[in-house]
Amino acid sequence: MAEALICVNRALRGDMPSCAGRGSKVIAQKLEQVLDERNVPLKVEMIQCFGFCSRGPNIRLVGGPFRHNVKLEEVEEIADWLIAQLEDQEKK
Repeated sequence: MAEALICVNRALRGDMPSCAGRGSKVIAQKLEQVLDERNVPLKVEMIQCFGFCSRGPNIRLVGGPFRHNVKLEEVEEIADWLIAQLEDQEKK
């Protein structure tokens, strides 16, 4: 099964940007729900860091491009984007 990776890292210093500090865990949970409702065979994997903390939350389909600064209200659009990425990978 293909995987979408989303960073859920929280910076140790509160004044540093982090994906978790910008709601990535809630985004990951909602994205998982949306993909399940659409019966999309895609696992959402929460990981610790991509190294783009200042541009987070960050997500990507394994082997695909990154999407930065994702927001909860964009989850449906993110799901569409991931599905398109998955379809492109399957064509190759």
